[in-house]
Order: sequence, then C-alpha cells, then structure tokens
Amino acid sequence: MKFFLAIYLSTSLLTFGQSTTKVPDSLFANQQWNVAIPLYEKAIKSGVTNALTWNRLGFCYHNVGQVDLAIKDYLISLNNKPSAFL
Repeated sequence: MKFFLAIYLSTSLLTFGQSTTKVPDSLFANQQWNVAIPLYEKAIKSGVTNALTWNRLGFCYHNVGQVDLAIKDYLISLNNKPSAFL
C-alpha cells in the first residue's frame, strides 16, 4: 500500500507543476508576455519551482523591458539546476 501511495504522490507532484503552468506556457508560446507574467508568478507562489518556469518568467520580463527582474529570475532558474536543454 505504501508503494502505491508513493507512486501516486510522486505522479501528482509531477503533474501539478505541468497543469499549473499550462496556461502561462501557452501565452508564452504566443508571445503574450504581459499576460503570462502574473500567471507564472501565481504558479511560483503556489509551489512550482522548476528552472523552466523561472526561466520563462525571466524571458517574459526581458521582453517587456524589465531587465532587472529578468536577471533575478534567470539567476533563480540557474540555482534550480536546469536540465541541459534549457
């Protein structure tokens, strides 16, 4: 029983981040930076801490001219040990 509970929890945690960032990722892909920013911030406040989310938030800030915030988020992304594709 503990094994199945561990599998369920790990799967839930993996899909939690994906479902939380689905809308801002779509906005990011469509270059709607100003709309994506508050949704990425909300996702981060709800517990999503992966490097890709921080990187995309930084990229959004970069594209709206808020370079200081972009650099801050890029550094957080790097501290979260991004995968090689990032």
